[in-house]
This record gives sequence, C-alpha cells and structure tokens, in this order.
Amino acid sequence: MTSCLKNDEVIKVTARNRFRLQLLLIAVFAFIATFIVVPVNAQSPNTASMIVVVVDQNGAVVPGARVSVVNTATGAGREAISGTDGRSTFSALSLTGTYTVGVSRQGFGNEELKDITLRSGETATLKVKLVVGSEKAEVTVYGTAEGVRSDPQIGRRLDNPQIDETPILGRKASAVPLLNSAFRQGKGTGDLFVNQTYFITGAGSRRTTTTTLDGANNDEGWGRQTMIATLPLGAIQEMTVLSNAFSSEFGWTSGPALNIVTKSGTNGFHGEGLFMGRPGGMQAKTFSTKNFCPPSVASCTTPTTLVAINPVDIPDALSQVSGSFGGPIVKDKTFFFATADYTRQNRTTFLSSALPAFVLPADGNLAYTGHYRQFLFDGRMDHKLTPNQTLMVRFNVDRFDDDNPQDAVGGTNAPSVARRYARRSWTAQVNHTTVISPSLLNEARFAYLNGDPVTLWEAQTLSTTYTRAGTVPFTIGQSRASDLWGHQFQFSDTLSWSRGKHYLRFGGSLVHHTSGGTGSEPGTAILGTFTFKNTTTAPFGSLTLADVQNYTQPINFGISSYELPQCLNAGFVQDSIHVSRNLTVDLGLSYDRQT
Repeated sequence: MTSCLKNDEVIKVTARNRFRLQLLLIAVFAFIATFIVVPVNAQSPNTASMIVVVVDQNGAVVPGARVSVVNTATGAGREAISGTDGRSTFSALSLTGTYTVGVSRQGFGNEELKDITLRSGETATLKVKLVVGSEKAEVTVYGTAEGVRSDPQIGRRLDNPQIDETPILGRKASAVPLLNSAFRQGKGTGDLFVNQTYFITGAGSRRTTTTTLDGANNDEGWGRQTMIATLPLGAIQEMTVLSNAFSSEFGWTSGPALNIVTKSGTNGFHGEGLFMGRPGGMQAKTFSTKNFCPPSVASCTTPTTLVAINPVDIPDALSQVSGSFGGPIVKDKTFFFATADYTRQNRTTFLSSALPAFVLPADGNLAYTGHYRQFLFDGRMDHKLTPNQTLMVRFNVDRFDDDNPQDAVGGTNAPSVARRYARRSWTAQVNHTTVISPSLLNEARFAYLNGDPVTLWEAQTLSTTYTRAGTVPFTIGQSRASDLWGHQFQFSDTLSWSRGKHYLRFGGSLVHHTSGGTGSEPGTAILGTFTFKNTTTAPFGSLTLADVQNYTQPINFGISSYELPQCLNAGFVQDSIHVSRNLTVDLGLSYDRQT
C-alpha cells in the first residue's frame, strides 16, 4: 500500500500542530464524557441493542432478576442479571430474526415476551412489571422496529418485507431511497455510468450522499457518486434512508446518508426465486382515433382521413432472474447467505431515413438494437468465535456492459457511433465484533473496494467523428474512449459505551484510495471531430474541406494517463443523552482530514 505520508514535507508545522490540537480536543471530549456519564446500550450501525428494565407492581426496581434474550432464527442466546437499577443490557444483537425475552425472579411469576424485532443502530427498551404469583405481568416496549426513531436523524427505515412488497423500478437498490418523499431523482447519467439511480434531497447534490454497508463505508471514491458495487435487492435486510447526516459518525458528507444491512443465514434453510419478464413485441401496434380530440376543445375535429393512430413500435425486451439461499453450516454457530441477480435487456431504437444511404443497412431496416447485461452477487458468512465474539465475512460483485448506452445510436446518429460501456467492481469486507461487557462493545471493520474499471468506454469501430446539423443532419464515426479505475482500502473501529442515560460512541477510520486511468468520465475523442457547415446538404462522399466549419481534437501534452493516491482519515465522538423517554440530546464532534 502506498504511504499517505510521503509528501509530509509540504505540510506546514502550524497545520500539523492544529491537527494535533484537534485530536487532543477529541480526546478531552471523550475523557470528560466518560466521567460525566454515570450506561443506554452499545450498538453499531449494522446491529441493535436492548435494555430490559424489571420493576414490581408498585413500580420499584427489581434487582437480581434473571433476564434471557434468545434469537429464534439463529439460536443465539444471552443471559444477564438485573442490576441495582433493575436494568439488564444486551449489545450487538443481529437484525436477523426475532427475539424472545424471558424474565424470572424468585417470589414472582415468570414472564416471556416473543417476536421482538429490532432495527439497526438503535436501542429498544422493554419495561417488564413482575407481579407476585401467576397473575399476568405488564410489559411496555419502546424503540423496536414499530416505534419512532430515538435519534435526531430524519429519515425512513425500510426492512426486507417492505422492500419485497414494493414495486421498485428495475429492482435497483439505489432506487429504494425514492420511497422516501424527501428524496427525488437527480438529473444526470446514473444509468449510463454506474447503472444506479441518482437521487438528491433538499438543496444537495448527488455527489454528497454517503453509503454505509454493514457498518463500513461503501462510497465510490473515484467520482463520489454512489455505491461502488450495486447490491442485489434480495441481499438487503434493512435500509435506513436518512435525509441528513447530523450524527458526527457520518463525517464525510454534507448531504443524506444510507445505512444498509445485508441478510445473514439462520438455523433454517430458506431462500427465494424470482423471474420478471417484459416481452419486447407485445406493445400495441395501432390505436383507435377515439378521444383524438379532448372534450374540452370544442373546435377540435378528427381528420376524416385518419382511420387509426399507428405509433412507432420500439421494442424493449427485459428479463431478470434473482435468487437467494441461506442456512446453517454449523447449527447455532456458522451461517451463510447468498444472493445473485442477472438482468438481460434488448432496447430497440430507430434511425432516421434522412441519414446518408451508405450508412443505412442494405435491406433498409432502420431498427438498431442495443444489448444490456448485468450480473450481481452478494455472499455473506457469519461465525460465532466465542459467546461474545462474532466474525462476518462478505463478498459483493457487480459486472455489467451495454453496447448502446443511453440509446446513443438512433435518429441521425448512425450505427458507427456505437460504443460499448462496461464496469467491473467488487468489494470484500470483514467485521469482528466483541462484546467486552453488557455496556461496552467494539467493532473493527476492514473493507477493500475495487472498481477496475470504474468506467470503460470502447468504440465498436474506432473512427474519426463527422457530424452535421441543418436540414440533412447526420453523425457518423466514434473515437471516444476511457479506462478509469479506483481502489480503496479501509480500516475503521468503533467503541460504544453506555452508562445510565448516556450512550457514548467514539472511533475513526483510515482510508487509502487510489484512482487513475486514461481518458475522462464520458471518454475522450482520440481521433477528433469534423463538424460540417449546417448549410450544406451534399452527401457525405461529396463533402470537402471547404465544407468544414471546424475540427477539434484533444491535446494531452504528453500526459495520457494519471494515478492519484489520497488518504481520508476521520475521528469522531458522539454522546446521546436520553434525558427522558420523550427527550434525547445529542452532542457530537468529528474531524476529517484528506491528503
């Protein structure tokens, strides 16, 4: 790995001292917060926590009660004894499956609460009122999946059942944020360059969104657009769409944040299969002239010569196959879950009959078909090392190509304009979670993001471009090309500590990102472009240099490729103070540094 400090000689002493001072402030803040707190619960963005408060029928706390929490899907279980404040805390609980909570105490009846569903990054509180004898206890639940958010983030949580039951355009994970009314689709070339939906919220830009995947950063650092590798929709357990990033943990963005948690296996084998088909030749070829004139326009009449309306038939055939399967490798200990998705689309466009005859097919067929293909895969394995330590390993692949992106061929753009766009990206991630104590949790994460290429443009037939506007327009030839890549290593660690009404989180990340390649994002016209005067109407073969309006060709000044290494380091501390059930105060401090 290239060192991020090889150019330290250009960093001023004052800047270095300022950096040390800011780190010192963070340390002081964490130190003070540690001693002013006298513990909510510890969790990370991809897990949840639970507090069980045991009281008697008079509302007095009950110490010494035995509390058990069991995951019905994986068999994972924890036990604790309520403290002097009647509390028992359980950290780093998986979002997979539901939980059964049991409470017992000598002299009281036993109580069991089933089907508790948790959500990422939050703490559920269960208040259990035990009564003497066999009388039914009273249980009050706060902050589970059915409750309101207990932090200042403004957003919407979407779990797997909601995502499955909602028609999502193209089954693209990046289209899910549009289900939040605060988001709207961003204007841009998302489907062209990364095959993902761009979105924005408020006055932000599509480049200010940050994505967290299973607790680790998953931003595409080269163009800072969206996820570097698209996830199959069937791999998502939960997606929280935040229209702001108030938490100091999301320090790299001024815009929205997406927190995605993937599915894991359970003790039972389970899976799903899906096929979606849209035949390309089933569109109606003709329509009745009924309602040709709107009733509100009395002067409108349907032409007597108009027998039927015959629109241009533009077939767009699409088929998509998705499948998921998961289960145990070793019961109650090791689990796997895998999801794959394949999309096949043939889009037909039509050429203008005004094109020069020599560029048109000999049979006179003006249809041109573009082919789009994409394969997605996400595999995950979870292993319980000890009762308090778990290991998660995840691998994600995104491969697609398109030989007519954004229907570039069509109209007055001849087939020789065609170029192929491809993207090859994959990511790997390892999470190690340690429950040090019921109120102290540490999660270390290592991730590698590889986009190689992030953007690959290839002309189908390399040629100088010739173009003309006017009454006889045409564009032929293609020489735009690029081959761009991005690699990113990331290590992050978060320590969460809860005491009384305080929930303290502090941690940081070290990211080394390298991007490079040849060309530019839309590609560079290597062989240049001739633009003819739009007043000319002569066939292409009859045009001369006298008919040329201008000629352009990029100059690289001897630099045809580049490589840009950078480091993005961050530290943060966050304290959520639950003043009361209806009031939470959040204090945070973050420091981000980019070299």
